[in-house]
Amino acid sequence: MKTKSVLLASAASVLALVATAGANPDITPIFTGVTGGPAVFTFNYTIAIGGPERAQPGPGLAPSGVTPGLPASAATAASVADYVTIYDFNGFNGTETHPIGWAFTSALVGATPQLTNPVDSISVVNLTWYRTGATLAGPQTLTGFSANTTVGTSIQTGFFTSDATKNAAGDPQDGFPVQTASFTTVPTPPAPPAIPEPTTLLLLGSGLAGLAGWRQWRAKK
Repeated sequence: MKTKSVLLASAASVLALVATAGANPDITPIFTGVTGGPAVFTFNYTIAIGGPERAQPGPGLAPSGVTPGLPASAATAASVADYVTIYDFNGFNGTETHPIGWAFTSALVGATPQLTNPVDSISVVNLTWYRTGATLAGPQTLTGFSANTTVGTSIQTGFFTSDATKNAAGDPQDGFPVQTASFTTVPTPPAPPAIPEPTTLLLLGSGLAGLAGWRQWRAKK
């Protein structure tokens, strides 16, 4: 319940960020289910490209760190491959899949659009898929994205951000970067080790003290 309340409390700030980038997220990872097991589990996603946006390749380099959004221009958009980053993917084991025309990178601090501010733990890896093939115009949905985890099938709400390009002929902002932050589904972190109750600790301590006394008694005989 505590995790759920924290995520809900974060929703208001994220909704404000989404509003600045448009009502419809531009490149959206949609969770479709978990497969595999018993030791390794695959989280599967489709990626939707919004109608007024396009996903275009950059100069060939994987986006990293904060990618520029202001001052916005077509040159700014072309300087970075359009991408989507899923934050804090617990238990990632380095294995993922993506369709042709996309590439992948992972980092503790993944690519993040300048105009967004997602919650991001620097101790849990982020996943970034970015466009390397020909430009794709929305609306369309792409399949074949997945990432493996070792922590199980339990899910929770997590953050994603994306950076796309405005696709509106005749619009003064056509070709400009469009940046979004919203929610997707990620693995739940493993439960922390159970902490013994005070009564259990007291009984354990009494048992150890009794054992030590018995050994001393045996030594004197």
